[in-house]
Amino acid sequence: MSKRFTYLLIDAPFLCHRAFHTTGDLDNGTTYGFLRAVLDLRQSFGTSARTVFAFDGDGPCARTQLHSDYKDARREAYAKESAENQVRRELMRHETKQLRDAHLLAMGFANVFHQDGREADDIIAAVATSLASRSSTESVVIVTADKDLYQCVGDRVCVYNPINRKTFNAKDAGAEGMDGQRYRHVKAIAGCRTDGVRGVHGVGEKTARLFVQGKLAPEKKAYNRIVAAASTTVARNAHLVGLPFAGTKPPKLRPDAVTPEKWDAVVESLNLMSLRGKWA
Repeated sequence: MSKRFTYLLIDAPFLCHRAFHTTGDLDNGTTYGFLRAVLDLRQSFGTSARTVFAFDGDGPCARTQLHSDYKDARREAYAKESAENQVRRELMRHETKQLRDAHLLAMGFANVFHQDGREADDIIAAVATSLASRSSTESVVIVTADKDLYQCVGDRVCVYNPINRKTFNAKDAGAEGMDGQRYRHVKAIAGCRTDGVRGVHGVGEKTARLFVQGKLAPEKKAYNRIVAAASTTVARNAHLVGLPFAGTKPPKLRPDAVTPEKWDAVVESLNLMSLRGKWA
């Protein structure tokens, strides 16, 4: 990845979950995997890029007020895990919170954000929208595997997935005949199974895309189902899947104050000695 960006917006829960499944069995394994990924991203996108970390907020998720089943399936799946895995997952949550509330700040990262009731995606979308609208010189890369954030893609905003190491930008969106608003509309129609958001009955994402692109024939049953559900299911889902969620406040960005000494002090305190001396 040779292109340099002015801002790196990191989906922190995604990086923590990824680390949990790779290095999570080590002592401070989630933290190690997370910080190792930050170093890799910095190398890929340039040391001059300002880093923004977005975490999930505390308290009940605001979206559950609109849809009580929001992410229920995910919680039920976690509850069915073995006792051992539940202990490991709780440890990951603890490490994630420590990264958010202590370690990154101690290293000198100034842009570590969360808001009560909001998800990391909301923070990322709020920051990306603000940056893209305020200056023609800002270029932003969002680091995540969540395609919901394709809603943010534009001329100066792209999404990078570290799993497959692919970048999705405005040119890619244009080739699919989509843009941020259309991606949002597709999700509102089709719903999201992993988040427990039910879409229009009998309409999947492929059909929803055809509708949004104006390629679904009006005589099709799916077309009429979508139109009939426009003021009910689709309207409700638009609030659920839209980014950022209503009421999310764009955080104020500040200059970082990370130094090799601060980085080393934190990794040494966590006994992550292989990361010592890596910040330069």
